[in-house]
Amino acid sequence: MSSTEMDANAVQREENCDGNIAVEIKDGKFSWDDKEENEALTVDELVIKKGDHAAVVGTV
Repeated sequence: MSSTEMDANAVQREENCDGNIAVEIKDGKFSWDDKEENEALTVDELVIKKGDHAAVVGTV
C-alpha cells in the first residue's frame, strides 16, 4: 500500500503495534484507477492476524 496514486489519508498506519493484527480493512473499496466507477474489490471487513497468509483470487 504505497502507490503514489493512493490517497495518503485513506490509510491509517500504526507502527510498533503489540497486538496480533497485521492488516485490518473496514469498508474498503478498490479499483484499477480513481476514475473507475465500479470497484474491482469491495471489502466490508477483513482482519489478517500476524503470521497468517491471505490471497485475493479472481478474474481481471
